[in-house]
Amino acid sequence: MAATVLVVVFLLQACAAPKADNRDPVRYSVAGTAVTIVSAQTPYDADVRARDAFLHWFKRGFETVLSGKAPMMISWEDSARGRAGRDGYDLGMEEAEKYLKSRK
Repeated sequence: MAATVLVVVFLLQACAAPKADNRDPVRYSVAGTAVTIVSAQTPYDADVRARDAFLHWFKRGFETVLSGKAPMMISWEDSARGRAGRDGYDLGMEEAEKYLKSRK
């Protein structure tokens, strides 16, 4: 009986949802060279200002790639908002590259 319980517990753990990347998905829509965020779960959701910075810079990074401009050289401040902005900008550029590849 104890062995059966252990097997069931092991199988339940194996069937658990896979662990997400440290960046949760951002859902967006694109029109021309503009992106609109539909919904998002960010690593910065606990801090409203950092979350806003992440989403703002996500859009900027995405739109930078869509418009074909060179990435901006930004000096990020060493704070939660600065890290959120940098992460959002980088993720926005990555997502825009994926978006452009999927359109081809």
